[in-house]
Amino acid sequence: WFAEDHNLFKEENPPLFAAGQKASVLFDHVKGVLLKEFSLSCYLTLE
Repeated sequence: WFAEDHNLFKEENPPLFAAGQKASVLFDHVKGVLLKEFSLSCYLTLE
């Protein structure tokens, strides 16, 4: 159902959809960086 919802949303408002995609990519990137930093600090703490 999510994909159908997404298509509807995309057709209705392309700029908003593009902004949403950008935000989600950025969020994934930030999440990845934070996760890396976190595991690094855990590793250093254990050493």
